[in-house]
Amino acid sequence: MPNKFRKVHKKDHWIDAACVGKRSGKNIFIPDNFQPLLIKSMGRGRRQMCLVNKYGFPRAKPKSRNKFIEGFQTGDIVKATITKGKKMGIYFGRVAVMGNRTCNISTKIKMIKSINLRHCKLVQKIDGYFYI
Repeated sequence: MPNKFRKVHKKDHWIDAACVGKRSGKNIFIPDNFQPLLIKSMGRGRRQMCLVNKYGFPRAKPKSRNKFIEGFQTGDIVKATITKGKKMGIYFGRVAVMGNRTCNISTKIKMIKSINLRHCKLVQKIDGYFYI
């Protein structure tokens, strides 16, 4: 989806949903510059961790993988402030944690790779959605 705001049409489905339960849709006022929150469903790390038999019981050991590293989890929204070096700047986006105290941050524009977790500050824990 492009970075520009999507134009609101008077016949959008979310406007109908806002009118549900009201006596009359004529009383609903929506300003022309109103921008609804766009949400995209995302996974939360529920992939199969080991092989199972035909009854659903595990038949192999699970892969050794830490889900949390220093309080961060893949999918959390973070703000990274880097004060020096080649990647100097402030980045805000979704984090993908690695095993060695580093992470990748996906912003709206690009992905910044190999950021140390000490530069990151948690803004929001993963909740299964991505907010556009």
